[in-house]
Amino acid sequence: MLYFLVFSVIAQERISVTGNITDHTGLGLPGVSIVEKGTLNGTVSDVDGNFMLSVSPRSTLVFSFIGFITQEIPLSGQTTVNIQMQEDVVGLEEVVVVGYGKILPGPPLRMPCRLFRAK
Repeated sequence: MLYFLVFSVIAQERISVTGNITDHTGLGLPGVSIVEKGTLNGTVSDVDGNFMLSVSPRSTLVFSFIGFITQEIPLSGQTTVNIQMQEDVVGLEEVVVVGYGKILPGPPLRMPCRLFRAK
């Protein structure tokens, strides 16, 4: 019985991890998904890129955000994780536009990407 009690206390050990998530310019990224790998335990960064999450001390955190490379950070007991997300430029040349309304006869309209680029 003592073995069971010691095991269950160790299995339930949690630490509070805090941190800040920025882009390459140092600005905080709001809405970044932070998940304890292999679980449904997660949170989202606030408007300044700050987050707080209670996790297992030996877990790995997965950081993901649209337009950025997903990163996995093993904690190894750390309680503070500050991370700079790297932009993912693959696929940013493709844009899908869905329109709703009246169907016009004829072939679909195609527009070159250069028309959408900032000048």
